Amino acid sequence: MAGSSKWMVDAREDEPVGRVVRRALRARLQVVERFLPRAAFQAEQDVEYVHQLRVATRRAMAVISLCQDALPRKRARWFRRKLRRMRRAAGAARNWGVML
Repeated sequence: MAGSSKWMVDAREDEPVGRVVRRALRARLQVVERFLPRAAFQAEQDVEYVHQLRVATRRAMAVISLCQDALPRKRARWFRRKLRRMRRAAGAARNWGVML
């Protein structure tokens, strides 16, 4: 799998699947980490931060869903719960912003 984009990570064909999955998940979680404080503390300046946080959590969840067989079950469940909670909170913030 050559090339790199927001959807893929570089991987060698002899690289263990678990390592590739961890890297893919880490990349998605870094985006969540970047937008979480912005959505929490700067949403009044730019509501796009809330939207980007929701997108980032969905993309991280997609990696977990697609690669669940390569992830420890308890860890995957923990990440799912945390990401779902963030997405719901961001959804509530988005809805509140729409009502104003």
